[in-house]
Amino acid sequence: MNTISTSLADSSIMLRRNCRHIAQTPVAIFDAALMVVVMILVSAYRILQVTGGVYNRWRTGRAE
Repeated sequence: MNTISTSLADSSIMLRRNCRHIAQTPVAIFDAALMVVVMILVSAYRILQVTGGVYNRWRTGRAE
């Protein structure tokens, strides 16, 4: 077997194992998706908090 076919065979085995684990604990998918959404919201909040003040000062033309 060459390197590519070995890699594909290993990848398919890992995919099957992961699918079995997901079937055993479907809550894990929900937790992972929820964590991604929370991290995006927290990051967006922090970015807006930092850049929002700069934008408001520029828009109103006055320093606070």
